[in-house]
Amino acid sequence: MRRAWTLSPIRVGSVAEFLALPEVKPPWEFDGWEAVQKSGGERAHSLVRVRLGSLLFQYVVAGDLGEAVLGCYCIFGPPERQRAYAPDISVVTRERLPKGTPREAPYYLTAPDIAVEVLSPDEPACWFASKLLFFLRNGVRLFWVIDPEAETVPFNYPPAVAGRLKA
Repeated sequence: MRRAWTLSPIRVGSVAEFLALPEVKPPWEFDGWEAVQKSGGERAHSLVRVRLGSLLFQYVVAGDLGEAVLGCYCIFGPPERQRAYAPDISVVTRERLPKGTPREAPYYLTAPDIAVEVLSPDEPACWFASKLLFFLRNGVRLFWVIDPEAETVPFNYPPAVAGRLKA
């Protein structure tokens, strides 16, 4: 069963206006023009997200490399065109971590070093492609796209290197 996005996109003028929106599940993302509710919630999506997130978390913590989190906002991009995305999984290395506790600094004000997105069948391809390009052009070092149905993990990293892993 495919579901439509729960809430219609909302025109938003800035990251500050975006962050003032009420919290919803799944969360909003801000593409520089409008707030769009993120896809997700399907069983396959959730299982991949939690299992891979757990493995990355263990690896990052064991190596004291930084933080690995699920669905935390990363606010980044050129000052006049910043966007706010909540990747399914983000890894932010120690040197890019915000100062202060998570309560004092609830978002990452940088691109994640690694961003992982699990494809959802109802997410529009044009929205996803725009997000992928923005990530790669604005500081993300590695971007994994997990397709639970095809059991593949295409990966991308700047400047234009791409590949595909098959289960």
